[in-house]
Amino acid sequence: MNVLSEIPTAGASDEVMSLVVIFAAVVAVILCAAAIAIIAIREREKSRRELAAYVAEGSMTPEQAALIMHSKVKPASPARDPSNARSPLNTSTPA
Repeated sequence: MNVLSEIPTAGASDEVMSLVVIFAAVVAVILCAAAIAIIAIREREKSRRELAAYVAEGSMTPEQAALIMHSKVKPASPARDPSNARSPLNTSTPA
């Protein structure tokens, strides 16, 4: 029993339905890529605002902020780096 054979196609041929499915998949990929780009830009701008706030309060020099903004290394997230994780079960101190 093929699930796709039960979908009403309004008389469209299999070739047309294949093209529609491929087109829908391409559109979905493009939309996902656009959403990822928007999120990345939003996070970058948020980081710039935070760095500007640190410079304004005097915690950081403008040169340090510029170095951070132009660095290619992404900081490790505690959620992704198990060596930085702090939990009640992990009693060891970080090195």
